[in-house]
Amino acid sequence: MNEGEGSKWEEITGQRRQETLVFHYYPKDELMASVQEEKNEISERKGRMAPLEDYMMKLYGNGKLVTLERISHTKEMNKKKLMLKAEVRL
Repeated sequence: MNEGEGSKWEEITGQRRQETLVFHYYPKDELMASVQEEKNEISERKGRMAPLEDYMMKLYGNGKLVTLERISHTKEMNKKKLMLKAEVRL
């Protein structure tokens, strides 16, 4: 996603989209419009995704809940300040 490849994202999430289309009774044209919108958003956000570094994967609830918990606080990415809206520390 950080490379701005919206088509690859569409390929990865295709099965989920088809299932969503069926159980929510979405019109196909509405689904296709949302796919195009997501592809555009991914292209616009190229290079802005924070790397998944310094995280620990933890399992809770007998393996039914997975979290990524930050080991150390990341205040910068690529020498730029991150614009974080909220942070929850566990």
